[in-house]
Amino acid sequence: MGLYSKMEETPPLEANPGMMTGIWGGPLYMIAEAVGVHIERTQENYSRWTGTRAVEFEHGRVLPGETAAHRIELQGIVDGRPRIIIDHVHRLYPDAAPDWPRPRLDEVHANRVEIIGRPNIVQETVFSDADTGDGNGGGCLATGMRVFNAIPAVCAAPPGILSALDLPLIAGRGVIRADGFRSRS
Repeated sequence: MGLYSKMEETPPLEANPGMMTGIWGGPLYMIAEAVGVHIERTQENYSRWTGTRAVEFEHGRVLPGETAAHRIELQGIVDGRPRIIIDHVHRLYPDAAPDWPRPRLDEVHANRVEIIGRPNIVQETVFSDADTGDGNGGGCLATGMRVFNAIPAVCAAPPGILSALDLPLIAGRGVIRADGFRSRS
């Protein structure tokens, strides 16, 4: 992903033209479909932030001049203007890239959705594993739960390719049991 690398080194995969659209284009185009607009094209913006000091952090050490944060921004252009933007920031430590947007709830694991309109809406979600507190594990579990709970709706649908927009509300029936959320062993 380009983290730990020096600016003069070969750019990371995300900086290759088309890579961000390939990774994040699905959600971008699904949002456009949901709100009824046509994306004319995408604009990919990739930025890196290098630290000025060595920093020891949970997963290692980053040296001065090495990439301590990167920002992946994919813009959906509608009527000649960026209207739907997926902006993804990775930081190796909390005070990296201090001028870039950051969530308020959890600097490492929050997902932030901001809608500018009438009304303006800012929503943050923090996923964490119930046993370890790990945000990545919680995010993967939440993603998997959505897929798992969609199985009955997908089986009931006619054959073909479906998106989340084609399915009914996936509520997760049966996840609350008398003994709590987790099974006891």
